[in-house]
Amino acid sequence: MKTVIIPIFITILTTSLLARENPFIPTQTFIEKQKQLETKTIVKMDDENISDEIIEEKKEDNIVQELPIHYKVLPFIQVSTLSDKLIIDIKDKYKLINQDINHKEKKFVFDFRGKLNIYTKRVHLNHKAFKSIIIGTHKKHNFFRVVVILKDKLANYEEDLDTDNSIITITKIK
Repeated sequence: MKTVIIPIFITILTTSLLARENPFIPTQTFIEKQKQLETKTIVKMDDENISDEIIEEKKEDNIVQELPIHYKVLPFIQVSTLSDKLIIDIKDKYKLINQDINHKEKKFVFDFRGKLNIYTKRVHLNHKAFKSIIIGTHKKHNFFRVVVILKDKLANYEEDLDTDNSIITITKIK
């Protein structure tokens, strides 16, 4: 009996001693690595969810060139960020039917015709001008909505709509 209890007791004791107090609070090491990732070159390409951030520093002539960051949000929606631009490309079969802005919450809202059966999708953008994108369906009314949440006032942004190709470009101008 003692031979069974002692290994169990030792296992429980070592597990409790090695565990962190709260695993959901970022450690200092994690925070430092996140800061390093913001300044270093990162190229992670994954077909399903493409990288958090891609910045390539060119040492030639001290020029820093940003490469676009691509987010494949859904099979029919491609989102790209570059410098101060956000480009949303939606397959041609979905046409823009309404566009609105929410000054209080700093949001651009775009409605597209199409009956979809998807859960609401939220994508956090690690970008200096754009917070996130939310895509959700309104099945009763046969449309889905794309919401772009900004980090600054709406007056500091400009939008360009290519309704023929369902491409939305939002640029931070100030």
